[in-house]
Amino acid sequence: MDPIQEIAETLRSVSKRIRKLETKAYTSILGPEGFQYLRQLLDVSIPTPSNNQVLTFDSALNQWISKASSSGVSNLYEMLDVNIPTPSSDQVLTFDSGTSKWISKDPTGGIADIDGIWVYDSVGHVVDLHPATSVGLEAAISSFVSGQSFKIPACTITGDHSIPAGAHIFGVSRFGSVLTGTISLGTGASLENVSVLVTTSSSSTESALNFSSSGTSFVSNCLLSCNQSGSGDSFGALVGSTGTLEVWNSSLEGISAVGNGYGGGLSSGVGRLFHYGGRSVGSTSPYTE
Repeated sequence: MDPIQEIAETLRSVSKRIRKLETKAYTSILGPEGFQYLRQLLDVSIPTPSNNQVLTFDSALNQWISKASSSGVSNLYEMLDVNIPTPSSDQVLTFDSGTSKWISKDPTGGIADIDGIWVYDSVGHVVDLHPATSVGLEAAISSFVSGQSFKIPACTITGDHSIPAGAHIFGVSRFGSVLTGTISLGTGASLENVSVLVTTSSSSTESALNFSSSGTSFVSNCLLSCNQSGSGDSFGALVGSTGTLEVWNSSLEGISAVGNGYGGGLSSGVGRLFHYGGRSVGSTSPYTE
């Protein structure tokens, strides 16, 4: 063999051996496929990482370590610009420029200011809204579910209406929420903060409020007035059947031009009317005997 070719062949053989040695050295450090886990890196120390920890560099150790995040929050109240120590149901988050913080506050404005007959469920949540009209009130009554209450805005609603058993009707004020037809209460129903002002001309007995069911129903802070120009009798509140009507802090008026007029009374003599506070006025007598 030519001496030059022999030297070249020797150099190629040595080069192959060097490459094999480099490969073995690399494999002995990294394994057959290199680093497979973050913890294998020499500048990482995460022996027992936990959920939600983050990788943080520790300059004292000159290593990356697992550590709980110091900047994240899990709850809204933990935010530095939020102050809601004791929020209540249905409150909203409102920005307070005085403290430059978000605070919990009862809502103002918006949908709650829409005029209408608001329907509330047994825990005080709004479940429906009807026009503040006779038709609207009848719609609320026809879809009544046990435990519901109806809020009457400052308005005048005409027509006679029968309030279902257990329903609660309340207005914003007896001077603002006015009904002009006879109201009949079912057992356990209540009427509060409204005026029932009936003006009629009839030969029959008329009343502002009629309770002809068994059990007990309630009236509070109301004006119940029936002004009869016909020959029939007139009652502010009339109780029939065997029921009991409790009237609290309310005014009863029954005026009849020709017939008898009573603030409150019984149609059959077997029911009961309790009047606590307020006044009773009748063209004949405050109450029937």
